[in-house]
Amino acid sequence: MSLTTLSGKYRDVLMQHLESLFALAQVITPDAEHAAQLVDLTYRRASDAAADFKSAEQARIWLFQLLMDVHNETHQAPDLDEADSGTGLSPRPSELADFRRRLAEDFIDRAVPSAFAALRTQQRTILMLCDVEGIPCEEAGRVLGLDPLDACARLEDARLTLRQAVFRSATDAERDLLETGIAANWMQAALQRMANSQLIATPPTLRSSVAAIIKTEPEPGSAASNQIVRSSADPNVLNWSSLLKKFGAMMLVVAVAGLLGYGFTSLMSRGEPDLNLISLSARQAESVVATFQTASPEQAERYIYDRMGSRLTVPSINEATLQGVSIREVADDADVPVLLFQDIASGKSITIYVYSYAFLDRHERRLVLERDILRQIEAEGNFDLHDLGETKALVWRYRDDIFVAITSGDAEELRGRISPPT
Repeated sequence: MSLTTLSGKYRDVLMQHLESLFALAQVITPDAEHAAQLVDLTYRRASDAAADFKSAEQARIWLFQLLMDVHNETHQAPDLDEADSGTGLSPRPSELADFRRRLAEDFIDRAVPSAFAALRTQQRTILMLCDVEGIPCEEAGRVLGLDPLDACARLEDARLTLRQAVFRSATDAERDLLETGIAANWMQAALQRMANSQLIATPPTLRSSVAAIIKTEPEPGSAASNQIVRSSADPNVLNWSSLLKKFGAMMLVVAVAGLLGYGFTSLMSRGEPDLNLISLSARQAESVVATFQTASPEQAERYIYDRMGSRLTVPSINEATLQGVSIREVADDADVPVLLFQDIASGKSITIYVYSYAFLDRHERRLVLERDILRQIEAEGNFDLHDLGETKALVWRYRDDIFVAITSGDAEELRGRISPPT
């Protein structure tokens, strides 16, 4: 018997315990995908049983028991007496893999910023250049005026110091998580997440100021260009090209150090938090980088499911290519997937935050999406457009997912290029 063919009352009694069963399944299976399969099998068994319940609580207990029965039939459970060696039970490596990884990453994301801030300036700078910006250590040496071998040695020293600081701050249980539940490149990934969430985005006033400073280069053949050629040929005149390269390297070091100091100082001096998801998304969009680069919507959807346990459909945008996906913390303990597209014609980025109605309910006291926006997108196919000055926000929904696209391009034209899922 299919669950959809059961009586409405019986079906409602079973469905109200879905979240509890999925939570239990996650602590006895390797990952969220296996947990979902276990819950699916449990409900198939429940629909065939058509049991009679006197109360919702009786139904919940029965479903828990049924889930464990299905699990034990499909997966030989460890003998608890045999597993307990006197030091406490420890899950087998194959168990809780996804849960342990998430716990390890949560600890790392709490520990890395303070450990990073305690490093020496030269250590923070080379980690920022190499592990966040992705510059090879030899090239970072050129930026910092170091021998390539010396620069690479300093990078390894900085990594080791950061790793030791993170492990020292861990309890025995957390240290066990770190040793068994994290990927080999955990430090680089953690530093990139820290840079995305803790360092503030470039202030608009700074962008305007820099744009005013930068001048257009003179056209080839102009008097100014010819003067530069003649001057560079004069041995008595300074080698401006070499000087500018050195000056640029110095400015990069100063900028990185200043950004780090400014970002971490801001942790101590933030004002009232912004609760509006539209402005929050717009303010953070420019600093989002892909933690998983892919042009495949299917791979992006799988990555989000593996990391967050939620399924979504990546939208299709004509004349735009998917660049990758990131998991972004828009507020404390409020992570959402972010899809990164690039417009083919203009090269402009399209950053799409994916919220959900469940997310809004979970954070209703801290984060807000205005009611008139929700009313506007109540019907699928409707869009809500916001002019934010330099950027625009385009909002729509598909099923329970709410998409907020941030772009500096033509949002009105973008709306016509978004294809509904088939």
